[in-house]
Amino acid sequence: MFRNYLKIALRNLKKYKIDSFISLSGLAIGLCCCIILIMYVRFEWSYDNFHTNNDSIYRLTEQTVNSRNNEIRHNTVHPYPQSIALEEEFPEIKTLINISGGSAQFLKDGKYILEPIKLADPEFLSEFTFPLIYGDSKTALSNVDNIVITESAANKYFGKTNAVGELMTIRLRDEPKDFMVAGIAKDVPANSSIQFNFLLPFENQISSAPAKEQKTLRESWYIGFLETWITLKEDATKKDLEAKFPAFLERHYGNSWVERNQIKYALQPLSQVYFNENYRSGVTQSSNKTYSLILGSIALVILLIAGINFMSLTLSRYTSRYHEIGIRKTVGAIRHQIKFQIIGEVFITCSFAIILGIVLAELLAPFSDVLFQKELDLSLISDPVLWISVLGLLIILTLITSLYPAVKISGKNATSLFSDDRSAQKIPMLIKGLIVVQFGLAITLMIGTYVMQGQINFILNKDLGFNPENVVAVEINSELQNALKIGQLYSTEAERIPGVLSTSVTAGEYRDFSEYGIVDIGMAQMMSSTTLTQLGDGIPSEAVDAQYLQTMDIELLTGVNFSKQANTFPSDEIIVNQAFVDAMGWDNPIGQILEDKPENQGWVGPFDGKKIIGVIENYHFKSLYDPLQPMVLQHIETGDQNPGTILVRLSSDRMSETVSNLKSLWNSIAEQEAFNLAFMDDMVQRQYNEEIRWNRIIRISSMASILLACFGLFGLSALVAQRRIKEIGIRKVFGASIKNILVLISKDFVLLVICGFAISAPVAWYLSNQWLTGFSYKIDLDALPFLYGGLTVLLIALTTVSWQSVKAALQNPVENLRNE
Repeated sequence: MFRNYLKIALRNLKKYKIDSFISLSGLAIGLCCCIILIMYVRFEWSYDNFHTNNDSIYRLTEQTVNSRNNEIRHNTVHPYPQSIALEEEFPEIKTLINISGGSAQFLKDGKYILEPIKLADPEFLSEFTFPLIYGDSKTALSNVDNIVITESAANKYFGKTNAVGELMTIRLRDEPKDFMVAGIAKDVPANSSIQFNFLLPFENQISSAPAKEQKTLRESWYIGFLETWITLKEDATKKDLEAKFPAFLERHYGNSWVERNQIKYALQPLSQVYFNENYRSGVTQSSNKTYSLILGSIALVILLIAGINFMSLTLSRYTSRYHEIGIRKTVGAIRHQIKFQIIGEVFITCSFAIILGIVLAELLAPFSDVLFQKELDLSLISDPVLWISVLGLLIILTLITSLYPAVKISGKNATSLFSDDRSAQKIPMLIKGLIVVQFGLAITLMIGTYVMQGQINFILNKDLGFNPENVVAVEINSELQNALKIGQLYSTEAERIPGVLSTSVTAGEYRDFSEYGIVDIGMAQMMSSTTLTQLGDGIPSEAVDAQYLQTMDIELLTGVNFSKQANTFPSDEIIVNQAFVDAMGWDNPIGQILEDKPENQGWVGPFDGKKIIGVIENYHFKSLYDPLQPMVLQHIETGDQNPGTILVRLSSDRMSETVSNLKSLWNSIAEQEAFNLAFMDDMVQRQYNEEIRWNRIIRISSMASILLACFGLFGLSALVAQRRIKEIGIRKVFGASIKNILVLISKDFVLLVICGFAISAPVAWYLSNQWLTGFSYKIDLDALPFLYGGLTVLLIALTTVSWQSVKAALQNPVENLRNE
């Protein structure tokens, strides 16, 4: 019997080529998209699940409230002496691990290469599940001169995997130092929020600093530079330990400090770290959980649309097979046999489509990295959850699709099947409703895509207060004793290169991975004697030279710039931005003297006694997620900061040649130093890589859902054309044109799209507003995205319907009116 069903199914697939192709390909493509999207969502939700005790490892977090604007701040960076006090005062703590991130220069083939590093206490490898291929995880980080590297790093630097015992020359600060490879770790899984290729003992974070700085780092409770991770003893609970934090804070920071900043400490499980963007740091990766939920919903919507399409096309095809089934009944087929024939055919056809969808997903999975911009392990064949889900989908889709025609058609007698009064048939309201839901969802996605694209265009083209176009940042190792000399020499010589318009030496480190924006800058505790509470607790500052404003194209509003003359830099002069002036409420800021605020508990502000000589236009040194903040500039030769970057503004002509000359100049001045250059406009854009990536994913998913919805519309238009075939024939006899027939059939579908739009518009408006609230600077949500989204879907839908309408209009009216 199954063989007979298979033969009939194959025969009908061949007989109804176009309908079969659309039906099979629609379900296959929908399933393929769904599988890939769901696998990616599963990957996102699997972050840190590979750790054997991911729910019992906690990160210490801090929440404070800015006294200036009541802004809630989240922080994971803590001072070193606090870690010691926590371990000494709380017996509930089983293990406390300090972790920090940064970068170091590794010597390879006579050149130093800048690499990101992690530094951690020896217990790190015992508590976290990062297995070593070679070496002992318990002792690998116990020696301050040891280093643990991954397989990839071992192959890169030594050309082999087992590099235990080999020496690596690393420059953490100014002086290079040899470290012995004590362990080779497996490459860190892509779904780990903590990523590393090079792991050093945490003690190096402090011991590599100059003696005076070491003392400050070990003793100061106000300099945070590490993350604190904690595991608890078996009889201790997270809730009990958190209840003791308020008293701990009061003992060590004082009641006034805690109350003024509304400081709260909490323990965050490792399993919750990845989906918590509030706590950004240089140690862990994070993502927005909302995007994963949206993508998972889109995947299910696409599958739903594909399933509805398959159902409508199958129903459409069975209404044209009344005569065939009537003949089978005439020659003796009973109702039971007709039912199983229809169910069997649908099962086989559905199986073909699902198998094709899985094959497509398996073939496209390796290329999904381009879409998601992440290296994913999307191994489908070995995934039992996938096969169970697919089997369930096959059964459900077969039953839902086949039961209606099986019961309806098998219940008719042969006479009614031959008479086939299809003009009396009505399109089921359920299918119409599902089509409306389909297009409602598709329009919602399309509107969201236009809103996201509009916001991304807005933030990429917004006036930032400086001009990042044609500016490159050349990194200097700020730990070098002669860093300032190298920076100034390079800056002077670079200006002689054709195509270089201006240069500037700054202490800021302009990096793509900065948690502060495009530049890591200092945070200064300072206040005016006239207003003790207006500016809050931390003011960003940057040490620059006199050419900084020109190179960055920042406008000086009032006062004067730093002097360009050598040895004429008064140590008490600073420049502030307009936001600083506005926060202080000054009418005439020039000449104002800053004083350290008395409630700093001994903290001496670096700008105590400084005089304001100029005010600059506000510029966004952070991303547009954050509001503009007060900012202080000091001259780099009067501060205690070494240069971290040389900024170079280039002419747009022969830019590649100019960059090549800049590299040659660097090699002649700092031969052993790696040449690291980045374009500032790329840095600005990469701040929003997450939004750009998700916009691309959602845009492609939206188009897929619209096209699949149009497959369903194709099936519904076929049903309508068949239902009204005699009416169309009569209208043609009386002179109706193709245009008239097109309008006759299309108007119903225009109404369905309008209904879908009416449902989707308020939903899209709400979701778009919720997403935009994450930006401090955002577009005004007007009618254009809604108009574009609705018109886009309507145009595609009309194009789809036109195919069936024209096809019906071109048929011979005599054939349409003939009753066989």
